[in-house]
Amino acid sequence: KKLDWIGDVPFLEKPKLSSEPEYKTYLSYVGYYIAFRLDSQSKLSLEQRCTLAHSLNKQAIPQILKGNEVPAWGILPPGLAPEVGQQVSKYKIDNKISKWNGPSEIEVAFYAKDIHTPVMEWLQSEWQKNLGVKVKLRKMEGKTYWSLLQSDPPQIFLSGSTAAYAHPYSFLSEFLSE
Repeated sequence: KKLDWIGDVPFLEKPKLSSEPEYKTYLSYVGYYIAFRLDSQSKLSLEQRCTLAHSLNKQAIPQILKGNEVPAWGILPPGLAPEVGQQVSKYKIDNKISKWNGPSEIEVAFYAKDIHTPVMEWLQSEWQKNLGVKVKLRKMEGKTYWSLLQSDPPQIFLSGSTAAYAHPYSFLSEFLSE
């Protein structure tokens, strides 16, 4: 069999394929983030959302995904983010950040793509270990998931975007009100 190009290498095949001499990777700008519902139905305060975000050790992401992924320190991926922003945005888990004053149990929704499961299981483990929060993962089929985000978004969910071109606008435009 011959294959010239594949957009999403199956997660479990990465280690095997990367050992092949013909295997090459190319830079792509894909960003995932944990999103929080921020309307009148929101149950988490700004402090709680920041605590959840800062309690994740993003340096572990490349080991989890078994590839050449590079963690982002903001909404823009490395290469599109200003270097100064990367330095300002790095946080360490310390006693001040890791004090949790929120619910003891939370649910996080995500869509069924093979690479998302290990990341969400890592998130579940990190929040349990660092904050003592029990996390229920809600894995959904893609069409159902995106429909739910439009009609009644969960409190916490996985989202992201893939840039069509290497420019910050390709990510930042996702946050425009239209």
